[in-house]
Amino acid sequence: MTRTEFDQVCAGPISGDTMALLENAQHSQRRLAFRALVDQLRRAPQTIGRLVDPEGAWRIIAAAEQRDPGAVADLLMYPTVGVWLTRALHYTRPGTTAVWPELGYLHLIAAAAAIRTGHRCAVRVPVWRGVVSLPTVGHVRVPGTFPVGSAEVSCAGHASRLRLGRTVSMPLDGSDSAFTPARQHTTTANGSTLRAWVDDHDPYHGFAEPRPPADLTDVMLSEWHKLLDEAWDVLVHHHPAYARELTSGLRALMPIGPGGDTVGASSPAAFGGIRLSADGTATEFAEAMVHEMQHSKLNALMTMVRLGNGDNERRYLAPWRDDPRPLVGLIHGVYAFTCGVEFWLSQSSVVAENEARTIDFDMVRRRLQVRRALDTITASGLLTAPGQALVDVVSARLAVCEEVPVHPALSATVTAVVDDHQALWRLRHTRPDARAVSELVTAWLGGAAPPAWPGGAAVGTDDERRLPANRRNLLRAKATDPELFRSLVRSPTALPGTTPRADAALCTGDFAGAAHGYEDRLRADADDVTAWAGLGLALRAQGNEAASLLEQPEVTFAVYRGIRARGSPLPAASELATWVNQAL
Repeated sequence: MTRTEFDQVCAGPISGDTMALLENAQHSQRRLAFRALVDQLRRAPQTIGRLVDPEGAWRIIAAAEQRDPGAVADLLMYPTVGVWLTRALHYTRPGTTAVWPELGYLHLIAAAAAIRTGHRCAVRVPVWRGVVSLPTVGHVRVPGTFPVGSAEVSCAGHASRLRLGRTVSMPLDGSDSAFTPARQHTTTANGSTLRAWVDDHDPYHGFAEPRPPADLTDVMLSEWHKLLDEAWDVLVHHHPAYARELTSGLRALMPIGPGGDTVGASSPAAFGGIRLSADGTATEFAEAMVHEMQHSKLNALMTMVRLGNGDNERRYLAPWRDDPRPLVGLIHGVYAFTCGVEFWLSQSSVVAENEARTIDFDMVRRRLQVRRALDTITASGLLTAPGQALVDVVSARLAVCEEVPVHPALSATVTAVVDDHQALWRLRHTRPDARAVSELVTAWLGGAAPPAWPGGAAVGTDDERRLPANRRNLLRAKATDPELFRSLVRSPTALPGTTPRADAALCTGDFAGAAHGYEDRLRADADDVTAWAGLGLALRAQGNEAASLLEQPEVTFAVYRGIRARGSPLPAASELATWVNQAL
């Protein structure tokens, strides 16, 4: 990779030639990983069981490659093949035992390669959840119920067949309704064409452990395809550079069923693959495609260029996530979300007023989140020279976005949302030094000034619960849907969460009333983290910066609990927070 190519990746959308470079590197790595898997299985035959024949599958794939290298390369680069390969390498290490349906996917790859290239052979393949899925070829629904089982594929190009025992034989040419050929969706706008596989039946369509087929109805799939066409129109007309990037980098799309909380997803193992939901608008669909392609590009880049120095611990706050993340997670986030901020900035001029409010909120929130994450990354001191170069370019791109003026009321609302999340995250995951907390407790009980806080805190990763979001949702409604917001705050007791009245007061500007409400709640339940974070927001809105409740709330929280543990009278939470603030 030349410096020019690297700089192009840092700057946003890339050319077809640079995308081809990333793809070729991925292809090379995938071939090496494939060979490594076969070698690993040869050294540990006890891990594979009697049904798996790694060497036989390898010979079929090699023979197919002799006939048509391009077809085999296309198959090996299929996103779900990469997911399976990564899992197979992990789960066939010494001391582990793989199961036939998972490891048997190797036979599905071999059969698909033989069918696509016309190589004649017979391959035993797994049946999982009643389906035989041949990547890039299609899937077969076998008659009866086969929770786990096997079938034989007789590979002979267009004359290939699937055989079940001695009595059932089904052609794989589309003439039997049990077989559904692999789908490729093509959409064109203004002379620009996007073509990609669409797959919701491959066992790895979720980019993780095997899962049943999504089985979207014809109506659902039709709506999903319609949304894709509309999203492509948005991209071609308003974001042409990203449209060109997608034409060269997108390989497969996996539909996500309705009703989930995931809009889009990608995987380091699935280069060129994107999972997408049809629950949003065409513009949101388009932005999700752009966003996930950034992750795909960065994953490929990071196999060629080291951006950080070996810190994979999940100990950093990513303002868009509820769980602690490793440094690489923050790098991914700032890179992809900066593209999103740029996307929405250029999109905001062509949308209706009600949609513009939502776009403005999301854009301002994202750019604040990204800026804070960039500060965290820089402060880590763990970036390599290329990593620092990428972060510097991303920071400069974000600075351009930050020049766009924002109404002060929106800025204040977004800051409250981001600070609320930060405080709740720290209260949930950080553990302050016990000795330093004890010294603060002793000083408080003795009426002394607080000793200086030494800084630092351990981060725990054992709590996977979602952070409370009721107050943030109310603040979002205030910024994006004023009518909904007014209807919600008319009956504050009907709001969800543990602090509804105080939340309503905070969001309507009654900061003193909010502070009293949070104090009342803490007298009833001193462990209510929502009340602690809300109190910090209310105090700051009244002129008290309250760093001890927004930037390092875990310290005040721990001191409060320490006072309680010693059997002493509990102080007012705001009074203690102001005192602790002097130590930070």
